[in-house]
Amino acid sequence: MFVAPTRRADRADAPPEPDMSTSHREAGGGIPSIGALFSETLTDVMNNIVGYLMMGLALMAVAIPVGIFASIVSLIVLYGVMGVGVFASLAGGAAMQEATGDEDLGGMVGALGSMGSIAVAFLLFFAFLLFLAAAMAPLSASLYRAIAAHQRGEGTLTFGAAFSTITQDIGATMGTVLLVTICTLVGVMFCYVGAIVPAALFTFALPMVALHRKGALESMRLCAGHAMAHPSEHGLFILAYFGTSLVAGYIPLFGHVFVLALAVRAYRKMFGDGPEPVL
Repeated sequence: MFVAPTRRADRADAPPEPDMSTSHREAGGGIPSIGALFSETLTDVMNNIVGYLMMGLALMAVAIPVGIFASIVSLIVLYGVMGVGVFASLAGGAAMQEATGDEDLGGMVGALGSMGSIAVAFLLFFAFLLFLAAAMAPLSASLYRAIAAHQRGEGTLTFGAAFSTITQDIGATMGTVLLVTICTLVGVMFCYVGAIVPAALFTFALPMVALHRKGALESMRLCAGHAMAHPSEHGLFILAYFGTSLVAGYIPLFGHVFVLALAVRAYRKMFGDGPEPVL
């Protein structure tokens, strides 16, 4: 059993020491069996269904309005910039043709301007979605901490617990999601394999920031190193994790929090609950 981590001098907002009398801490260093992982997580969720319901309600209380806002604004940004840019480009091309009498030049100006406007519109669209993903990161990290504390027997799952540490390490949590998402978007350019690689390497980066309070780059580096040292085990978990995520999307309230609970339990078994992650 690990001893409780001491308060770090450079972390003024570190949480108070837990009550170790009821603590169930993981030593880490083990790659979990997928079957056992699912069984333990499902049993935990069913035995604490009210608490996980509160987690789901807290998540939806933020995700639904943010999702509606994102849908409206992203469409305005995409079609607004695209429409204005294309119209201005065509008008500019027509004016160029009228001024020079060169029909080909006017057509080229209109075509290039239209394509540029469409490219800018999509860049702004993806930039906005990237910003929203980063903005949701502190809530995800707070949910990780609340669920981990519950699994260790050191906390209770309540509606307020979902937001209890939302201000902790905001920069690191947002930075991690930004960097991982950018890596994934770049990977998409190299077809499906390129998109899968960042997901496989950095799945546990945000949990590491949340639970071991590492920086964004350090978490990504440590998680990538761990994944490359245990490729088959990580690969099996990633397949099960993303398959579960697809199914969980159709289960209101409990689907997403079950995936979070699964990720937290897997992380704790891999990296432990000690002051430093087990590598």
